[in-house]
Amino acid sequence: MKTLSAWQNHIHDQITGISDYYPPMVTFAALVEEIGELSREINHRYSDKKKRGEEVAYVNEEMGDVLFTLICLANQLEVDLENQLDETLRKWSRRQEA
Repeated sequence: MKTLSAWQNHIHDQITGISDYYPPMVTFAALVEEIGELSREINHRYSDKKKRGEEVAYVNEEMGDVLFTLICLANQLEVDLENQLDETLRKWSRRQEA
């Protein structure tokens, strides 16, 4: 299984091997769009908000899209997600203990 850092490197190599990243604000807008799609799917699956005739996508696919786009944005902004997640978990743990 790949680490988060390995995934960041893999995605970076794939994107830069083809072309280049979009500007960060474009990627951020795409991230917001993907989060909206995830929100819609969760709303459809776990509430009575489903509209007639609409196909229900899969939560896992939408989460994959969110994660991929977040990794792209992190790469553009030179954020090491693995280290940042470690720091965030330490911060969260300290809050739970308080």
